Amino acid sequence: MDLLSSINYSKEKVYKWTEHQIMKQKDAEENENFDLLEVVKKELRFTFPKVYFMDKTKMEHGFLMNFILEKNFLLLPCQFKTLFKESSLSTEDVRFKLVYDLAEKQALQKQKMSSDGESFNIVDSIKSDLSEVFKIVKFYKMKGTFLMDFVVQKGIFLSANEINAKYYELRNCLYNEEHRFKLVYELAEKQSKKKQELSPDANFNLIDSIKADLVEVIPTVNFPQMSKKFLMDFVAAKGFLLDPTEFAKILCFKGYDEVDFVYELTKKQVLKKQEIFPNENFNLTNSIKADLSIVISGTKWYKMEKSVLMDFIVAKGIITEEQASHVCDTRISITNNGKTITGVFKDEIGIRDLIEDETRNVISGNRRRRGDKCVAMQSNTNKTRYLKLKFSIPKTKSTLKKMKGVEWYLCLEKDGVLTFKHKTMVNPSDYLITEMKPETEFTLTSNETTSINACYNNLHPII
Repeated sequence: MDLLSSINYSKEKVYKWTEHQIMKQKDAEENENFDLLEVVKKELRFTFPKVYFMDKTKMEHGFLMNFILEKNFLLLPCQFKTLFKESSLSTEDVRFKLVYDLAEKQALQKQKMSSDGESFNIVDSIKSDLSEVFKIVKFYKMKGTFLMDFVVQKGIFLSANEINAKYYELRNCLYNEEHRFKLVYELAEKQSKKKQELSPDANFNLIDSIKADLVEVIPTVNFPQMSKKFLMDFVAAKGFLLDPTEFAKILCFKGYDEVDFVYELTKKQVLKKQEIFPNENFNLTNSIKADLSIVISGTKWYKMEKSVLMDFIVAKGIITEEQASHVCDTRISITNNGKTITGVFKDEIGIRDLIEDETRNVISGNRRRRGDKCVAMQSNTNKTRYLKLKFSIPKTKSTLKKMKGVEWYLCLEKDGVLTFKHKTMVNPSDYLITEMKPETEFTLTSNETTSINACYNNLHPII
């Protein structure tokens, strides 16, 4: 007979002998308050202390369940911890179920002994007895199905940190992003519903509860890597998971040719959100634009096919027709002594291309500097000539005329040099390119550099 069997056998035999002796001495029916279990335990404590105080953590699981707990020899939280730690069973799932089953049996025994069994909280009793186990158990090592069908189902809830640990553990198991996210989302959803079931609350909000459980997971999820079908059928269908930043990331990852998909994805989430949280002032277009705010501000619309831009983006109200008509325009900015003035125009001369060619990545950290052609030392207060930025003057006469109220212009002088000048310096021979307008008062300061920069206008406002 091995050691464990010997321990089990010894305690059971001594208990039964003691019980028999007590029953011979006293007829249980003579006293309504007679408690055989308690009398036997008391007798064992004084007569057979070595047996009474045997280490329960060395006993077999079946003996603990069917005899020790049945006879109300209760286990302490530290003993549950030892049983969990020293179990020869390999997986976290099985070891946890072993101690949980014991704690559940013990809770049921406590309920029987309680003077108010109906109000006795079995779940709280189990949690109390397993308090030391919870300090060392690694829920993230358990199978997803076990977590949902056993752990959460029993009313044991994972913290946001533990759910995040499970999410990362799945990455180590080489599960794809969709599988990992779906599992932790459904885990959070199930435990949120279970919380409400166990502790009904009229003010309970399922969405807020799920968000709280996933607060550490969401920022790390790579939504762009998910398939369009999963994003549409699972993510957007939840109505709240994607924020404006995520929509922008998805478009950047999928490519501008998927802008229609990103729009439909946004629309589905917006409609689902309205279904969950009805708003009498709901406006579909405005809600979509709000979720696409970063997409709208950050997208290089000038790279998009004109047909898509006009027939889809403008048609859906994402940007206006006026905005779309200027996305491919050239935006010129001239800076002197910390002040900047800008102009926007249809660039048929190639000014933007030449100025952009002068910009080079020359300093580490992706910092940029302008080429020498784009910087001039200011020698006066009414005119700047960029001598190295020279263009052929178009044969067609400029349609731009000097206008009242406009102080500054960008033009080509008769020698083709790109020139920025005050209205008083404009000559009939100048080829006017665009009006230059500041947001605040602008003046040229002599003996300061005056730089010029060019880019696509995109969605910059036209001053």
